[in-house]
Amino acid sequence: MKPLKLKLQAFGSFPGSVEVDFDSLAPRGVFVVSGDTGTGKTTIFDAMCWGLYGEMPLKDTGHVRSDHAPVDTETLVELTFECDGVRYVVERKPTQGRPAKRGSGTATEQASASLVKIGADGSELLSSKTRETSARCEELVGLDATQFQRVVLLPQGEFARFLLAGTNEREHLLGKLFGARVFDDMVDYLKAHRDTLRSRLQTADADIKAQLDNARESLARVHEALGIEVPRRSGTPGPNHRSPPGSPTPPAEPDTPAEPDTPAEPDGEAATTEASPEPVALADRDDLGSIRAAVVEPLEKAGTQVQELKGLADAAAGTHSTAEQAAQRFDYALLHLHQIERLDAEQGDVMAAEAAALLSRSARPVVVESDALVKARAIHAANTSARDERVTRIMGDLGALGAAPDQSSAAAITKAYEEHRQTNQEQDSKLKAELAAAEEHQRATAAHADACTELEAAQERKSTADALVTRIEQSDLPPLRERRADPAELRSKIDATTRSVELRTRLDAALASFHKAEKAAQTASAEHKRVFESFLASQAPLLAQRLVDGEPCPVCGSDVHPAPAPGDEASTTSSADLERAAEAQQKAGDALGKATTKVEKLRVELGDDAERSSGELEARRVELDKELAEDTELQERIAALEQQLIDTRESLHTAETQIAALEQSKINTEEKLGVAKQAFTEATEATEGIDADTVQADAAVLATLGDQMEGLEDLFISVAQADSSVKDCRTRLADALEASDFETAEAAQAALLDQHEETELINRANAHRDKRTASAAALVTLSEQEVPEQRPDLEQTRIAKGDRAAGTRQTCRCVANCHRQRRVLRHRAGEPRRARVWL
Repeated sequence: MKPLKLKLQAFGSFPGSVEVDFDSLAPRGVFVVSGDTGTGKTTIFDAMCWGLYGEMPLKDTGHVRSDHAPVDTETLVELTFECDGVRYVVERKPTQGRPAKRGSGTATEQASASLVKIGADGSELLSSKTRETSARCEELVGLDATQFQRVVLLPQGEFARFLLAGTNEREHLLGKLFGARVFDDMVDYLKAHRDTLRSRLQTADADIKAQLDNARESLARVHEALGIEVPRRSGTPGPNHRSPPGSPTPPAEPDTPAEPDTPAEPDGEAATTEASPEPVALADRDDLGSIRAAVVEPLEKAGTQVQELKGLADAAAGTHSTAEQAAQRFDYALLHLHQIERLDAEQGDVMAAEAAALLSRSARPVVVESDALVKARAIHAANTSARDERVTRIMGDLGALGAAPDQSSAAAITKAYEEHRQTNQEQDSKLKAELAAAEEHQRATAAHADACTELEAAQERKSTADALVTRIEQSDLPPLRERRADPAELRSKIDATTRSVELRTRLDAALASFHKAEKAAQTASAEHKRVFESFLASQAPLLAQRLVDGEPCPVCGSDVHPAPAPGDEASTTSSADLERAAEAQQKAGDALGKATTKVEKLRVELGDDAERSSGELEARRVELDKELAEDTELQERIAALEQQLIDTRESLHTAETQIAALEQSKINTEEKLGVAKQAFTEATEATEGIDADTVQADAAVLATLGDQMEGLEDLFISVAQADSSVKDCRTRLADALEASDFETAEAAQAALLDQHEETELINRANAHRDKRTASAAALVTLSEQEVPEQRPDLEQTRIAKGDRAAGTRQTCRCVANCHRQRRVLRHRAGEPRRARVWL
């Protein structure tokens, strides 16, 4: 995965919108994201991880929105990345509040995410759901969120803790960073699985031993039942002897078929051969062979008897199955007969209820038309009452205004209302025109007075600006310009002094490093000298350990070594120790050389300032800063005065322009005042003889009448429609009565039932007939399958079946025991046996 561009908005420590273009930095190879603490370096990588997976390392995903973002700024992260040469864009938004689209307050916007594939032929939406988007990103990147945080992003602070931690804590942190806990879980699982298998093995061993003991007891019982005595030597266990647990059992003959109830052989992959029992004397083998031959014929007869018993058991099972089927048919036939008897007993009541329901169904159209007629009459009465009440109120109000019509029809009432309303509006318009003319006259008078006042104020501002310009040009600026210095020269001196202070600080640090390196070099040299002397002292004992009598000494040449030098292996210094000490001395020397070079370089850069202390240099820089500040303040005062001069000249020019405009405005307002005075006189003459209070009172009454007039014509129309509806309902009710068996609507209402009850009664009658028909058909089908007159005795056939099966199993077990005894006899007679393979 290769990140190309990251856009984050109102996210983490960024309240606004920020874009990081990784693609433009890619040609540089390796690049660093740096900055002061709290500037948002970690937020960039948190946004990448949250955009891909919806979670961040070491942070809660519920607080991704910046606390300093404006309310109307939406929180989002948009990451453009590349996988296998294809570009993708993932966008993710958290659950957040936003201003409501209507009214005040806020609305909650749910979290969302989308993944888009950018191809040569356009874009393709791959996902628009949060979980699905995280899963698709995990599939594309090849890492889940935890792996991405441990492999691609190293959590902040974890690596520093690792460098400063002890051995145990380092192991814990490595496991936390790289997910080593999975290996601990595997070890714990394998240990638990080992303990489980060990427990199962012990249980299996105990079961095998118990089965061996049971097999030996069964073999003894078979010997006893057949009356067979197996000859044995003294000390050889007899048939009734119980072998100790774990003793080998006789192998089965490879050509003997498996008998019933024979235990299954264990599974396995290795081929094993059973251990041989104790050898039998040659004299006893003949007796064992004769005994085994005597057992063959009874076994063959027993096998024939087993087959006969199996046939009898199968026949008993078939008889029981046939009896079960016949009993089932007998039970079904009896059930249907009882149901037919019950249905016949209920038929009278069911049919009577069905007749009442059908009568109710025929009465329903008559009742519906009767109810419709009642409703139509009620509507006609209500509409007529509303019309008459409205007409009465309107006629009273028109009479109070002196405009009552001669007729009470809708047209006459409307005509009288409109004529009086028009007259009232004309009088009201004249009164409003008079009021508007008076107001305009007042405004013109006030505007003329304001123009005169503003003109006087503008003339005063012009005089003040003239005086101020003269004072700044002649008194304030000349002295300040003479004291002005060169700021560039001061800044150059300050920069040089600042550079000297920095170099002096670095020189002091380099001198401290030099003294530390010098001390370390002396310590390493002394340690190398000590190790070298110890190495020389330890060579004689090492050489003495390799001396052999009769062989010459490599130092003195003598072949007699009466007193070799003693040595202690624990205190021996090896050549590796000497090499490490020499390497440490070399490293310390190199460090001292680097420190010396750095000190000399800094002294050269400082020059004459190398002999001055940091305090002296800092004092000189402070003095220069003070001079620059004084010069800067002087320049600011000059600039302020120059700007004030410019502003004052602009104010002077503005005042001159305003004076000319205000003089023209004064002339214009005088003309408007004359026009307004003439209009006011004409409006006053037009309203002569009109009473404003009477016009206003009539207008209030007309407003009330307007509300009453609204819908008046509709009331007349609704009354006519209601009268027509009553006539239609009467006609339909007469037709419904003629089509039914009822003479009056009251008789039909008396026969009417609840519609749900009516449907239920009819359905009940239909279901009753269906059940009677189905039971009769079922009885016919059962009669064709030969229903017995009496129910078969299933208990007797079941007992016979069980007895046959039990006898067969007992005989099979006896034969199996005889076969096992036969194999034992064959083995004891010394006959060769084959290796038994367990697969």
